[in-house]
Amino acid sequence: MNKSDRQIYSITISAIKRKARDMENWKHSFISDAKDQELVSKFDLVDKELPVFEVKSRQAHTLITTRRIQERTDLELKIIQFEDIKNIEFGNFKGETNKTSISEFNVTTHDKVKHNFQYETGYTSMGMIYSIRTILQLKSTIIPD
Repeated sequence: MNKSDRQIYSITISAIKRKARDMENWKHSFISDAKDQELVSKFDLVDKELPVFEVKSRQAHTLITTRRIQERTDLELKIIQFEDIKNIEFGNFKGETNKTSISEFNVTTHDKVKHNFQYETGYTSMGMIYSIRTILQLKSTIIPD
């Protein structure tokens, strides 16, 4: 049985909150407010798709939704659907646990194209990792290493 966007949102937010540490000290990462109309209008969300997790830096604004990974820069909007993901590599997501920085994770799609998206390292990385991992599990696609 497929889960609704609302169910995916609720389960994913719960997973992030269970696994994440020091949420009050995150600098660039946030659990998204599904009612934030400014956020919804900034990205290309389709009917019933909900924002889950975001990372904002000077270079880009990355959004994990219940259906896709999106990243907006001044030049472009990159979008990858979860169903198109073959593999995800987060690299050294631990970084320095006391010091966060912006890094990139790699997404390889079934057509063997690699895409890079930003995320915040350190304890904060658990928010991004568990948002993606949970949604992938709920959509019965790959589970990243």
